[in-house]
Amino acid sequence: MARLLFVLTHSTEAPGRAMDGLRTALAAQREGHEVGLWLMGEGVRLGVTSVAETLREPGPETAAEIIEALTEGGAVLHMERVAFELREFQPDAARNGATVVDAGRLAALVADGWSAVTL
Repeated sequence: MARLLFVLTHSTEAPGRAMDGLRTALAAQREGHEVGLWLMGEGVRLGVTSVAETLREPGPETAAEIIEALTEGGAVLHMERVAFELREFQPDAARNGATVVDAGRLAALVADGWSAVTL
């Protein structure tokens, strides 16, 4: 199976786009693929406790429920450091399974065999 890194750049400012990415990532994980999330720009908000809980689009699951299912399935949420710090989040605001990383980590993940998927 593939190692898929979903690049998400939206959250509360474009909930439909954020939910599309999350639902696609969860579907890939359920199909047996190894899944990770690369959160940058507004997307870093998805890796912060309490933000995803407010994000909902018509459908059976909230963003928080999808993220919880992804992390329970082994997904790691990589939050790009500059985007995280520009929004003045504190490290303890990260939800379980989320880590703040430098932008260069994306290249390292791709070099390690992860395929970046943007939606």
